[in-house]
Amino acid sequence: MISHALSIVIKEWNQHLINNYDPSATDPKVGMGNLSDGIGSGNGQVPRDIINKFLINIKEEKILKNLPNHTRNHPTLTVIYENPTVYLNFLNLETNKVVKFNL
Repeated sequence: MISHALSIVIKEWNQHLINNYDPSATDPKVGMGNLSDGIGSGNGQVPRDIINKFLINIKEEKILKNLPNHTRNHPTLTVIYENPTVYLNFLNLETNKVVKFNL
């Protein structure tokens, strides 16, 4: 699910760059990868004119976890317990190598 959310962000970022800077471009300017694999295609070369996005860390927001997870219905004197909402913080890293746009 997180991968799907990141792919949506990358798709929107690509569309923004193409619409605002290079309408004639068809190749993607932003890509997602694994940082442990390194930046490149595996042969030791760094790709040019592309922005790489890496997900570094995910943390849960502990302060917002202490909210009540129940709802009281006073007319029927019942209590409904629900799973609390989870708030996450994502640490992303973006790298680029000689990105050129027609400004």
